[in-house]
Order: sequence, then structure tokens, then C-alpha cells
Amino acid sequence: MFTHASRRSGVIASALLGLVAAPLVVLSAPAAQANPAGTGVVISEVYGGGGNSGGAFRSDFVELYNPTGEAIDLTDPQLSIQYRSASSGNPGGSPVALTGSIAPGGHYLIKAADGSDGTQPALPTPDATTTFTMGGTSGQVLLINGTDSFTTLGDLAGNAGLVDMVGYGSQGAGASFETSAASAPANATSVARNAQGADTDDNSADFTVGAPTPTNTTAGDAPLSATDPGAQTAIVDTPVTPFTLEATGGTTPYTWEATGLPDGLALSTEGEVTGTPTVVDSYSVEATVADAATPAAEDSVTFDFTITEPGEVVLISEIQGDGAESPLVDSTVTVEAVVTSVITASDVTDGFFLQEEDADADADPATSEGVYVFCRNSCPADLSAGDQLRVTGDVAEFNTTTQIDAAFGDGTFELLGSDAPLPTAAVV
Repeated sequence: MFTHASRRSGVIASALLGLVAAPLVVLSAPAAQANPAGTGVVISEVYGGGGNSGGAFRSDFVELYNPTGEAIDLTDPQLSIQYRSASSGNPGGSPVALTGSIAPGGHYLIKAADGSDGTQPALPTPDATTTFTMGGTSGQVLLINGTDSFTTLGDLAGNAGLVDMVGYGSQGAGASFETSAASAPANATSVARNAQGADTDDNSADFTVGAPTPTNTTAGDAPLSATDPGAQTAIVDTPVTPFTLEATGGTTPYTWEATGLPDGLALSTEGEVTGTPTVVDSYSVEATVADAATPAAEDSVTFDFTITEPGEVVLISEIQGDGAESPLVDSTVTVEAVVTSVITASDVTDGFFLQEEDADADADPATSEGVYVFCRNSCPADLSAGDQLRVTGDVAEFNTTTQIDAAFGDGTFELLGSDAPLPTAAVV
């Protein structure tokens, strides 16, 4: 993950502290070409993979940043945003005039077109909306003076008609950029400006590929709040399924620390819990999150984490039983079996089928040797047919089908081996 220029530096934030009590002054937005001192509004982030397969958000976006100590008026003179194709330089639509102003050290979020996958997260509330369909790996975004389409191509560094522009990815016949284009992002990544909003007129040097972090003008208004992850359980000497603590409000990015974690587990500063518990016990964990504001806000959450002994292994045929419903519904069970197929939804693993090895089959046609494991948001990484797993979860009936529910952190998984021969096909 890269560090987003406009959210992390104490340099600008410290400089602004002395201005908080001063009367608000709104500056006009000057042309800001070759502006390493950070004295004008700049394009701070560009994301074109919205709604694509594996995308981080359902919409494309452009983010602006004001690195100065005064608010900047986007209407005096009038500024507009424009998108152009990297292959031809043709406009992706008429420039869209921007309204309002950007506070000192603040952002301005411009929503572009939605992609086809409407299940991906929505953007924060945008400050402006366009219908631009942006390229996920290449394109050109221009912040221009006025509302007329900007048609000049090539190296646009220092062009008086521009406030700022970013060419990213492979540029075709209509190639446009400042000195050289920024690296190509992907559906799950954006290009974001580096340190303190400085513009050196070199897109390749000024922008870095990383996880998208869309921020609007109201970011930071909501108080920082750590989200309760709920009670957690794991099995001793078995790697936990990694999970990430979450927070809302404040100013991103967040930084985490914790006390009271089970022996053998660790928490990264990004909030991910990993490791292998080594002691059977019950723990009370206090996790504290700090935001990127100056001074930083903090919030804490306390949750229980229980480490248990491995459960007795149950045969899948015992879970299925010979009736219409499992005799073990609502029981927590542990099975050891072979993955026969993996089920995905929107390119994300949602569950998988387990089946007993032929040697463990009970030869009773009334008791199935296979079962579906529902593991949404908790599935083991890089799962494939032939993996031998030990799975612990709750027996449930879903649409008349017996399954083991190990989703959302409620189950545990241990890889016992790989490339096992697939058992004889069975009816689930």
C-alpha cells in the first residue's frame, strides 16, 4: 500500500494549525503547472477500474487536493474536469464545470461512470458527478481553466490552459502527459500523487500506483470510531484465518495497535490479525486505532478471543445422516476431507465442496460423503481441488441442503496437504 499524499503528512497539517482560528479566506485557483511548492489545487488521485472485475469500488473517480493554507474557489476562475482516451486523445465527454471550494488541506471527490459490477463498494458522497467512462489502465485527466474542451496533445507540462493534468498508463496516438506518463494502475488500484501535493510536472515521478482511497470535502467530519469485530475463536496450534479490524470516520489512513492478544498472534499497523495461537485460554483484547489527523484522534474497542483444543473429527456421512435434515444441525463439528470444487461469486471465493477420502466412505448410499462449506469473507487463500483441509464450523440447513457454516470468521481452517487424489464422485 502506498501513502496517499494528502492524508498523511504532518508537514502541511502542522502548518495549518495556526490558521484554524483565522478568518476564512478563499483564494482564486491559479494555474499550477510545475508547482513543487504546493501553492495551488492539484489532481491527487485517479481511479478508472470502478465496477470492473476485481475492482475496489463500483465507480471511477478523480480526486483533487488543496495543499495550501487557504480555501480555493473552483468557480473564480471557473475550473472544469475533462477526461480523454489514452489511445486517441479524444474527449470522453464535454468538460464538467466544478462548483464550490476546497478547504485548506482538503479534498474534492469527482465521481465518474459506474461499471457493470454493482456489488462493489460505493464511493464516499461525491462533490461533483460526471458520466466519464475512464480507462482502468490508461487515460488522461485534465483540470482546465474554463469550460471549453482542451484538445492539445503531447507533453503538456507548463501549458497555460491547464491547472493540472495526469496521463497514466500506455499512451497511444493521442499520447498526453506531463514529461512522462504515470505507471498503469489496474482494476483494484489507482494512481495517487506523492508527497504534500507537490507538482513537479512529471506524472511518472509525481504519481504512485496503490490501493484507491477516495476522499471528499467532508472527510474527517465524522468522529473516529473503531468497529467491534465481535467474539473470536481459534484452535490452538492452527493458523488463524487472517482478519482485519475496521474503523470509520476520522482521517485515513488508520494505524492500529492492541494489547491482550492470544499468545502467537500479532496485529499489523494496518489492523490485520495473523499468526498461530499457542496456548488454550480466553483473552480480552483491547485494540486501539489512531487516524492521520494532527493531532491524531483515537478510539478503542474490546473483544473476547478464545483459543480451544481441536475438536473430535466427525465423518461427513455422520453430518449428513440418512434423513432429509442433518441430525447435527446447530452443532459445531470438525471434519477432515478433500476439496473437490471451489465456488466463487464476483471473482471472490464464496465456498467449496468437501468430500471424504474413499477410504473413509461408509458405503451407505443414504448418507452422502460430501458437504458444502460456506466460507464467505473467511475462505482460505489460494484454495484448489485436491487440498486436504481440517474445517471447523456449524452445521446448518440452507434451501434443504446441509452445509457447514464457516463464514465471516465463525470457522477455522487448517491445510493438511495438497494434490490429493479426488475421491469417487458422490451426490451431496
